[in-house]
Amino acid sequence: MDEDSLRHGIWYPDEEICRAKEAQKLKWVRVQRQIAKLHKQFGVEGYFTYDMLNRIKLVRKGIKGRNPALPPVERRGLMQ
Repeated sequence: MDEDSLRHGIWYPDEEICRAKEAQKLKWVRVQRQIAKLHKQFGVEGYFTYDMLNRIKLVRKGIKGRNPALPPVERRGLMQ
């Protein structure tokens, strides 16, 4: 739950999700669980960032993360 790790980390749908009781009520953790469930059924591709997980309003079949083969997109305001 380190803020620096959250801001700069990435998560793939086949990776483990935090099981801490206090984390279960966080929106982005609930979205991770929904994406992981779809990944088991349909194979969700790509990775997700903390910001992406917080912006997702609806998780449904066809959701995709960022392509790991492409360079990361700089956060708004930090682009040169």
